[in-house]
Amino acid sequence: MNQTVSAAHSLVSKDFTHSGQWKDHLIEVLLDKKAKNPAFFPVTSPFAEWFVVVSATSSRHLWALCQATEMECKRMGRRAKSQGRHDDTEWIVLNTQGVFVHLFLEDSRAYYDLETLWQQEESHAFLEPVSDTPFFSVL
Repeated sequence: MNQTVSAAHSLVSKDFTHSGQWKDHLIEVLLDKKAKNPAFFPVTSPFAEWFVVVSATSSRHLWALCQATEMECKRMGRRAKSQGRHDDTEWIVLNTQGVFVHLFLEDSRAYYDLETLWQQEESHAFLEPVSDTPFFSVL
């Protein structure tokens, strides 16, 4: 077995038992696709332990990041549910089982400024669900 196949096999069989490991792996995948300015934050939520935020340079780049995340989730045997998938979107959120991935166009990321929200909100209470819906939507 050559090293490429062997390395790929060991990655596929790797068990991300801790969501922090999964978060780090997803950030690597996104950086491989040229995501800009990655940030991550621990959250208190029944749906995720981490939020990852990255920027895309164009709509095409945004969709490439989304597709790369979905493909990696599928490859690793995880589900990836997304919100915000329409042609003119500027913000896509993917629930990747323990890690919410926020993909932004650069201007939208600056406008919504999630990083400042986390700095201002110590308890992360704004992330608590307001209904029994198993996801949140981005308006």
